Amino acid sequence: MGNQPGGQPARAVRSYFHEGLWRSSNPQGIRGRAGNYHRTLATYLNTLIQGGFTIEEISEPEATPLLADQQPVYTSVPIFLGVRAVASTSAMSH
Repeated sequence: MGNQPGGQPARAVRSYFHEGLWRSSNPQGIRGRAGNYHRTLATYLNTLIQGGFTIEEISEPEATPLLADQQPVYTSVPIFLGVRAVASTSAMSH
């Protein structure tokens, strides 16, 4: 993590299109110990669509004040992506 001009926190996204297991460089953090599996947003959304789901809503929540204070990068990027999808009636009949 670095800073943008004006001192705003910034995070470079590297290898976004490379899907797979990754581990954080912080050996004390959960992602350093257990890892995490990265997928692109297109993979998540297309998998839902191909599975017969209809996307009803997408949300990108802002951090709570406490989290933003602890991790300033989350003042300018969402903390996660939320997607509400429902099975279409044609997918449910198969």
